[in-house]
This record gives sequence, C-alpha cells and structure tokens, in this order.
Amino acid sequence: AGCAHPVAAVKAGFDLSRIRRVAVLGFDDYPRRTGSGAASASLFEKRLLEVGYGVVERRQSADLIREKGLNAKAGLGAKGARELGRALGVDALVLGSLSAFKPPRRESVWVERWEDEREPVIERVTRTETRESEPRPALLGLGRPRERERETVTVSRDEVTGYRTIRRLRRDREERTVPAEVGLVVRLVDVETADLLWSAAYTAGGSSVEEAAEECAERILAAV
Repeated sequence: AGCAHPVAAVKAGFDLSRIRRVAVLGFDDYPRRTGSGAASASLFEKRLLEVGYGVVERRQSADLIREKGLNAKAGLGAKGARELGRALGVDALVLGSLSAFKPPRRESVWVERWEDEREPVIERVTRTETRESEPRPALLGLGRPRERERETVTVSRDEVTGYRTIRRLRRDREERTVPAEVGLVVRLVDVETADLLWSAAYTAGGSSVEEAAEECAERILAAV
C-alpha cells in the first residue's frame, strides 16, 4: 500500500509552465539495490514525456557531467546548474532518490478469523412412561395365559433439546504475496538560479517494482 497523497512543496509565485525541457540527472540507488535508481529514473522520464515535457537523454546528461567534472549528488550550485542547463538546452534539472525499493515477496503469516459452529444442547430429561409386560403363560400350561400388565415408570435420559451457535476464533498459517513497494523523492531545480522549484515524495505499491515506480511518477507529477 502506498501513501494516500504525495507530499509536495512548490516554490511560491513561480510559473511552472515556463519549464518545457528537462534533464533527469539520475536517481540515487536504494541501499543494497544496485540499479534501482537507474530503473526508477527511466520510468520517471517516460512519465515526463507522457505529460508533455521535452527530456534530454540521460546518457547525454551523464557524459556532460563527467566531462565538466560536476557532482550532481553534492549539489551543482548556481554556476554548475546554469552551465549544465545551457549545455543541454534545458530549463530545469530533475534529481531524485529512492526511499523504498522492495520487490514482491512471499511470506508466511498467522491469519485469525471468527467461525460459527452449531453444536447440540444436551440436557437431562425426565419423563413418565407406561410400559407393558410380556404375557406370561398359564401356570403349568393349564388355562388361559395371563394378560399383559401395565406399569408406569419414571425415566431420565440425556437428550438433544436444541442447538446453539458458538463463535470460535481460529488461527491458521497462510502463505501470501506481499506487494512490491517503491518510494521516490524527486526535486526540480531551476538551471538559471539553482533554486528548488518543487520537491515531492510518494510511496506506491504494485504487483512489481516497475508498476509501483510508474504510479509514483504519475502521482508526483500530478501533484506538482
């Protein structure tokens, strides 16, 4: 699951419509996830193109940074940003980092659920019954057999008198897939002044890290 809304801050009074062409300088990798920054930056570039920005190829930006001995991670400064912006022909620079990068995974969890069980109610019931004895033969085989005799007896026994519903908490161990998670922190820097034009962060989930990164890019650019 991702954040409900991106956390974004935009420079007051700046007309963002002036920014038409940008260069993505690359995103810092998430710790111990080599290549995660480059993959996320590529997806962010794709979204920039989809919303109408002109985007300089990232390899061209990287080559120029090395050529001029600049360090984008340490901060370009006004002079470095202006020099790089003019050389690339862009209005602003996009920098970023990853706050999360977790591929989907399987995990075993305990799941609790309430279940209704129907069980019989057994009670001791006492009843009065009338019983008949078997006819007894005539004494010494002479005469008519004696008639059946009736007697009334009291009988107690356990009987099912109804049913009741019992709620029981059941705990089962289940395997489930935990969605991928990607968090992006992205900044847009003015090449003329090195001022921060906007900064935004968002964390998204998805069936893959690519899907999560794409949602991050979409939501961030919609928020600024």
